Amino acid sequence: AHDPLPAPERLQPAFAVEDDGAEPLAWWPDGRVAVAAKRARWGLSVFSALPALPGAFFRHLLVQAGGHVYCQHEDVWLANRSVLAVHTRDGGPRRVALPERADVVEAHTGQVIARNALGFEVVLPERSTTLWVLRRR
Repeated sequence: AHDPLPAPERLQPAFAVEDDGAEPLAWWPDGRVAVAAKRARWGLSVFSALPALPGAFFRHLLVQAGGHVYCQHEDVWLANRSVLAVHTRDGGPRRVALPERADVVEAHTGQVIARNALGFEVVLPERSTTLWVLRRR
């Protein structure tokens, strides 16, 4: 019988970066480049031959690109100027940093979570999605 998915040792290296203009970020055990970045006119392009990378890697790229990290926890975040949403598997306490001052309102209940804040703390239920409205001042 075959495994439904190949074991990781049989995946590597499936692909490797061969671009002298790219900056290597991670390597396969055989020394070939597995993850690399390259600046383009439109921004930073990142290629990964790995099927999954840790959230910390993406947060680092976001900061390097001038973006804002709302939370250091391994949740899924969606944000724009007026809405902030998070989906969490594990739940628990979170410290959320905002890029600029705002009133934070829980979208379903209308409860004000924070006023004129650069951040707030919240306890998220397991396996939940939470939505906040951001009211900029």
